[in-house]
Amino acid sequence: MLQKSAREIVEEVEILSRNRLKMKDDLLRIIELSIKNGSTPLLDETAFRAKYLQGLFGIIQRGESSIKEEVLRRYTAEYTENIEEIKKNLLKIVEGSGNFFMNIFREKYLSLTQESLSKLNRLIYDLGWYKMYLNDQKSR
Repeated sequence: MLQKSAREIVEEVEILSRNRLKMKDDLLRIIELSIKNGSTPLLDETAFRAKYLQGLFGIIQRGESSIKEEVLRRYTAEYTENIEEIKKNLLKIVEGSGNFFMNIFREKYLSLTQESLSKLNRLIYDLGWYKMYLNDQKSR
């Protein structure tokens, strides 16, 4: 079986998401780099974490009264831990891309600003769609 190009994959993810990808160009670049440097298993793990975080974030955001405070604290700690793992994994994936891209990537997604965190969350959203794409491919 021929491996799909990163562009084909992102186009299929875009269709699956019904044109809701928020950081499509960066998702494309990350998939390209993971294919190039053989880190697709790391990207797949990152996508799994991203999808998990989306569900966890929904629970935390709702702060449902039925959830005990200690459980909510544990969810918040898990959220933080997974964000850090995603950041670490993404850095590993883009490592071999050259200083120019690395610097832009760090500034855009990993700096300690509200804008950077917002962009990271949008990329995590797209990675969640990528995970759904992977699941869809397994079921075919």
